[in-house]
Amino acid sequence: MTNLHTHTVFSDGADTVEETVRAAVAKGFSVIGISDHSVAPRNLYPGVERGTLGAYIAEIRAAARKFGGQIEVYAGLENEGCEPLPSDGLDYVIGSVHYMTFDGLSNDRIFGCVDSTPEELDRLVNEHFGGDCHKIVKRYYETIADMALKQKPDIIGHLDIITKFNNGGKLFDERSGEYLSCVRTALDAIRQAGCIIEVNTGGMARGYSSEPYPKWHILEEVLKMKLPITLTSDSHKTADLDFAFIETAKRLRDMGFRSTRNLAGGAFTDAEL
Repeated sequence: MTNLHTHTVFSDGADTVEETVRAAVAKGFSVIGISDHSVAPRNLYPGVERGTLGAYIAEIRAAARKFGGQIEVYAGLENEGCEPLPSDGLDYVIGSVHYMTFDGLSNDRIFGCVDSTPEELDRLVNEHFGGDCHKIVKRYYETIADMALKQKPDIIGHLDIITKFNNGGKLFDERSGEYLSCVRTALDAIRQAGCIIEVNTGGMARGYSSEPYPKWHILEEVLKMKLPITLTSDSHKTADLDFAFIETAKRLRDMGFRSTRNLAGGAFTDAEL
């Protein structure tokens, strides 16, 4: 097993780097990547910033040496799409969009988080998009496309996390032509940029969804476009390192996926799913 999306106490995870790697060894992983958040805009939540990036990478390298021969350990970062950190010294970068920017008074930048709480999402829709959820969905996927093309991260994180508070389609129809057109715009950009799409079980682990990010009908689009995937758990505690991996991998195989793209031997390679 491999997992390149995990969080530790360097951002909003519960466990240290060493505890995370030790748990991965115990669970039988062959590869583990540590991918804490870069710091959020205006320090809205903790993360790795320029001043702590060196210490973060050093701690991951120390764990790699300590557990050498048992597991491959890689240094990654989940980089916020709007304010990326330098990738020097990292093995890979996950590009994710949690925040979007809006123009405020006197051209100040206003940051809004699309996956923090239902109330915050409602506020953004009402204050910046005239109450029209489809407009924020369009902006979200445009932001992903822009991030993919400009930054070219190795992996695109939780592609459709904009659906986190949309259970039962209460905000927008996820199977409408309008919605799928927005998704395809992002997928086209991801293909051009050469990024990997993660199949992320984090929302399942935390009770927000019964499906991974992206959802199964979006993964059908990913399969048609022959885009590479990697299976991750976006874990924030060691118990969730392999959450729903067995059943998710089986569903992916049944759909027609045959391989995942993961780090091994220091390079991204395809392995049988």
